[in-house]
Amino acid sequence: CLNLENKMEKIDFYNHNVHIFQCNNTEIYSSNKINESMDYLLNLPLRRPDEPAGTVLSSVGANFDMSGLPEFYNFYSWLVGQISSINHTFTSNVGNIEFSRTWVNRMFKHSTGNCHTHPDNIDGVAVFYTKIPDNSANLVLVHDDDQLIIPPKEGMLVIHNSDVPHAVSEHLSESPRECIISEFKIK
Repeated sequence: CLNLENKMEKIDFYNHNVHIFQCNNTEIYSSNKINESMDYLLNLPLRRPDEPAGTVLSSVGANFDMSGLPEFYNFYSWLVGQISSINHTFTSNVGNIEFSRTWVNRMFKHSTGNCHTHPDNIDGVAVFYTKIPDNSANLVLVHDDDQLIIPPKEGMLVIHNSDVPHAVSEHLSESPRECIISEFKIK
């Protein structure tokens, strides 16, 4: 994974860049230490309120820099490499990648994610899927009445512009779906 040997797919969705990578090195995102750290973050008292049909646990409100944890070093090295390989599609800046916010989401059966965008002051959003059971929720990019449905897989990274409206379809599995989300700026 660390050598950018993985295949990348680029999709143009109404003049928005969507890049999809697949990491086949499970060691960088599924070690016991990483799972313990994600569990710790999700057990902080910053849980997102129950949604009408299901529950989502999220560390989105935690002011915690996951990139500083030693167990995430290889993951962030790989992530920075992927973003660096495509940063010209987000900005003319060629500098350092700065993560403004990173969090973990765990979805349970019947939960969904409402359509939203991310702040204007960031260049992109990276969503990395760590646990994806069968019948898992899809990432849904939205433009007016059109949708681009992206079925996630474990080890998949989806990077898109911050202003792309997107949602998450209903999670139908008995097992939870987990992902790490990072907002980034290229300086």
